[in-house]
Amino acid sequence: MRGPGFALAVVAGLIWAALFGPALHRRWIRSAVPRLFNDDVRSQIWPMCRFVDPHLSRGDYLADYQLRAFLPLGYRSLYRLLALWWDPASVSKALPYIHFR
Repeated sequence: MRGPGFALAVVAGLIWAALFGPALHRRWIRSAVPRLFNDDVRSQIWPMCRFVDPHLSRGDYLADYQLRAFLPLGYRSLYRLLALWWDPASVSKALPYIHFR
């Protein structure tokens, strides 16, 4: 038998799902649209497409500068690793749903 804390957590979870579930579902569906980027990171995604195809932006000064000057090493490394399996545009849509605390 579980205590009153468990019941409170279940009730809180149900209230949260009722309040935010429909909006989260709509956002998740819209994020699956392949031509829709997050506007705030659009300028930071295109240089990382070279992780999928190294010949894509070879010799591109702006892409090199963007990767070296503006994007931290951990951020670049994460996208380089995930580009082995997914497109950087898709990764940029999925990452906001994952919260690390």
